[in-house]
Amino acid sequence: MQIENLVSGSIIYFDGVDDDPEKIKSIDGITDIVIEEATELTEDDFTQLNLRLRAPVDYLQIYLMFNPISKKNWVYDYFFVRP
Repeated sequence: MQIENLVSGSIIYFDGVDDDPEKIKSIDGITDIVIEEATELTEDDFTQLNLRLRAPVDYLQIYLMFNPISKKNWVYDYFFVRP
């Protein structure tokens, strides 16, 4: 699903990686990614999404939304423990 014709000319794509992570590999020109329920992704899924940010702009962003569930989750280690 997508939303087009925004005033800025941007397009918003809605997709999931849970059923087929391979489908995100063909996405090109992405400048921002919003991940809802980030603790439900694997670190490998996050890494693949991060690799898709390759648009020719200066400032690429990933936003993660999540409710802390455990310090054993990869999100805690990746963003709060690692330097």
